[in-house]
Amino acid sequence: MWSNITFVMKSKLNFQQQIIKLIAMKKSMILLSALFMFSMAFSQDMASVSGATPMNKSGIAFEAVSYDFGAISLNKPVSHKFTLTNNGNAPLIISRVATTCGCTASEYPKEAILPGKSAGIVITYNAASTGAFSKSATVYSNAADETVVLKIKGVVQ
Repeated sequence: MWSNITFVMKSKLNFQQQIIKLIAMKKSMILLSALFMFSMAFSQDMASVSGATPMNKSGIAFEAVSYDFGAISLNKPVSHKFTLTNNGNAPLIISRVATTCGCTASEYPKEAILPGKSAGIVITYNAASTGAFSKSATVYSNAADETVVLKIKGVVQ
């Protein structure tokens, strides 16, 4: 009988020691995770901190990212050209321009835009119903800011 009690006491002591080890491991993992996140938060390169375009990266800057057509006529397409400049130091490639609906179309340069050069993206809206409208087109490119949203709005009469 005493051997059974001794075994229970040893196994209970062993279990408590395992719990203490697990708690210590958990604290260590939390500390290591916190240190990792802290180091990642402060490991930004100077280009992203200063707002400059990183080396060998294209940049994209628009003169304006929204346009108000004002009052337009029903079933008469209207277009606006958004002018952009590659403000980076590598060729800018626009991979696609995604519009929000079938009533909005886009035309964009398929060739690379060299650093310092400008180009245009034409957004065309064909109103099928009357009333106010607000549409957007997302520009996808290899620029440091990979996406830019262009917005158009107006009122169809």
